[in-house]
Amino acid sequence: MLRARWWVTLTALLSLILPALPDHAAAATSSQRVKVMTYNLLEATRDGTRAPSGLTIAPWSHRRDAMVPLIRDASPDVIAVQEGASWVAGVKGPRQVDDLVKALGDAYSLARTEIPPSEPHYFRTGRYIVYKTAAYRPVGQGGHWDVGDESWTAYQVLENRTTGARFLFVATHLLVGRGRSYDQRREAETQTLIQRARSYASGWHVPVIYAGDFNSHGGANIALDGPRVAMHAAHIRDAYDIAGSRFRARYDSANLYQRRPPAYRENVDHIYVPRGISVRSWGELLRLSHGKFVGTIPSDHNPVVATLVIHY
Repeated sequence: MLRARWWVTLTALLSLILPALPDHAAAATSSQRVKVMTYNLLEATRDGTRAPSGLTIAPWSHRRDAMVPLIRDASPDVIAVQEGASWVAGVKGPRQVDDLVKALGDAYSLARTEIPPSEPHYFRTGRYIVYKTAAYRPVGQGGHWDVGDESWTAYQVLENRTTGARFLFVATHLLVGRGRSYDQRREAETQTLIQRARSYASGWHVPVIYAGDFNSHGGANIALDGPRVAMHAAHIRDAYDIAGSRFRARYDSANLYQRRPPAYRENVDHIYVPRGISVRSWGELLRLSHGKFVGTIPSDHNPVVATLVIHY
């Protein structure tokens, strides 16, 4: 009799608890690991000019050759690329991003998020999505949005070739500028980005992964971290904050093309994820010796990489 009463009580408690669980928790029966990178390449138009650090920016061909081993070693599934539109070897191409993908070999492909220079009425946003060819395929038509201030965002739904798991990936680069007015404009851009991404993703019933150069962080010299405010209001989290582990987290993601990269934990490059996506690790990729870059500095940004788990 006591056992029967105990079981009835437990059943009643569970009936109260389980309906309160979010729908995705009950429906999610599988998980998909996705390794995401965001990388601002530094426009090739800056080659040969003097960076604020006083160093001369190396030619794109040298910087590209320094990038490729970093990307190959990290082996990301998908990369959000910024500042990848500059021409390499003449007008109409290839673009920087085309040249990088070619250097990576058959392992990676470029999502079609704009009309390429090989076609009439081409348009360059500078924001691109590169994905691992053997692991993922694009689903539907990719494209780009102007989220304000001519800050473009590229987007593409990707599907895992083995499991069928899908997600919408967006690669963005927000407005550059200092001061509260710029912070507020970046907040507005992020709000527009979220609205557009959620609206598009709803038709596919997929989660959204946001990655790119948001030109904002929570450091002392930023009046308002507008993108973070907008993301948190929408219940979207910075992968840095919820990562199970971190590596090279002391370095700023913008290295300012300094031989000794700054280390104030101030990151303008972010990977944001909604509820339902967990983060195993977060880190930055730098090749250093005694705290200084070895050889050619690839860019004025370090690639940021996070290993995510999508529950679906």
